[in-house]
Amino acid sequence: MFKYLLMYKIKQIPEDFIVEEITDLKTSENGCCGYFILEKIEWGTLDAIEKIARAVGINSNRLGFAGNKDKRAITKQFISIGEFNDWLRKGLEGLKIKGIGLRFLGCGDKRICLGDLSGNKFEIVVRNLDKDFKIGNINFIENYFDEQRFGINGKNCDVGRAIVKWEYGKACELLGLLNEGECFRKNYLQLLGKLGTRRLRFYIHAYQSYLWNCVLSEILSKSKNSRFTIDYILGGFVFLKGNMPTNLKGLEIPLINFDSKLEGEVGGIYKKLMKIESIKQEDFVFRSMPELVSEGVSRKAVVNVANFQCRFGSDELNKGKYKSILEFSLPAGSYASIVVKKIFGQQTFIN
Repeated sequence: MFKYLLMYKIKQIPEDFIVEEITDLKTSENGCCGYFILEKIEWGTLDAIEKIARAVGINSNRLGFAGNKDKRAITKQFISIGEFNDWLRKGLEGLKIKGIGLRFLGCGDKRICLGDLSGNKFEIVVRNLDKDFKIGNINFIENYFDEQRFGINGKNCDVGRAIVKWEYGKACELLGLLNEGECFRKNYLQLLGKLGTRRLRFYIHAYQSYLWNCVLSEILSKSKNSRFTIDYILGGFVFLKGNMPTNLKGLEIPLINFDSKLEGEVGGIYKKLMKIESIKQEDFVFRSMPELVSEGVSRKAVVNVANFQCRFGSDELNKGKYKSILEFSLPAGSYASIVVKKIFGQQTFIN
């Protein structure tokens, strides 16, 4: 395997990363849910949802969304608000929060939940490129979870690991929840509980995502295809050159959970990882916080990149450098930044 040095810049300004959800949401004049397009900049999705809920005096659990979107970006996504009425509509349409805008679409009876979209459309500016930078077409990516899932220095993953291991005091410490005198086990669960089920599940999912990445990297490291590795905060992404291998088409890898069926090569890798991590599948049954228990899901190992286009020009933010503007679409849950890493990681060979 080879390693590559990344010399490009993305998200130098939020306007360099634009993402818009693709969905077939049906609206009407009536229904128990109100639908809005949430456009935001410099806000993470969860933080924006909680801020909106507080501003209109409702529980954030009444707001549903289909996917977590980047903070340092311009993003457009669909959200639903349960127990909807005219008073709430007026309050939301008149809301003034810096970096957040809401546009009413209509009503319906279906709450928007994670995964309720067909994909995302992206426009990304990649900066600080050399003039002779060549960009080839790309038709698939390895479907890794990227670094924004794991937080600064991988903290989200560390918190999730602590919760899975029932190390609640460590989780509280990592989150900065401990004050002087709050040093007894009986307080830890209360402190974590204040964060809400949605946010705690987010941390657990970050840990599951890290383990999923490890499994895919190990599978690809054994591929007969030429490949290269790019480091990230929690390890390395192994990418393949050339066309998608036939053995990867349709391959799905479970996110480890209490009900995951660990069979074949994937199961063997997971069992080895769990031994290293000192965890068991039953650790994902959170007896002290049963509301965190969820059924296992699987994720495609590779996905197609659709409608790929790129344009090249001078970089107005980096003197003497150039930029590339990429446009493409991905299935729901896949990371555009992985597309960028796969394309541009190949360009600066170190040896």
